[in-house]
Amino acid sequence: MKQSELSTNIAPMKKSIVSILLAFVFIGMLSTTIVISYQSNLFEVFSSLWTLPWFKATLIDFYFNQFIIYLIVLHLEKYRFIRTIPWLIAFICLGSMASAVYFLYYINFKSKGIFDDKQLN
Repeated sequence: MKQSELSTNIAPMKKSIVSILLAFVFIGMLSTTIVISYQSNLFEVFSSLWTLPWFKATLIDFYFNQFIIYLIVLHLEKYRFIRTIPWLIAFICLGSMASAVYFLYYINFKSKGIFDDKQLN
């Protein structure tokens, strides 16, 4: 089997594996959020959580990370700010759930050759 034939066969498999992993992240975070929201109301405990230094550090880390992901999305969308603002809002409000949805969308509908071996080398 030639190298080009091998690359052609492997690329869709890589795309499928990454898509499945992203779907698991989305489902895992959605189910975790639903279960925890029934156990505790964030708005009621926020004032007590805010006094904890690790909570503040985690929150700051989360929003910096979402901003970094937004910059990647902005680059992937060729700096079309109007197209990417809804994604920024989704990242801020939904976190990794929105990130997983965006990258599922990108991998399955917008990327061309992202999993080709030529692109990865």
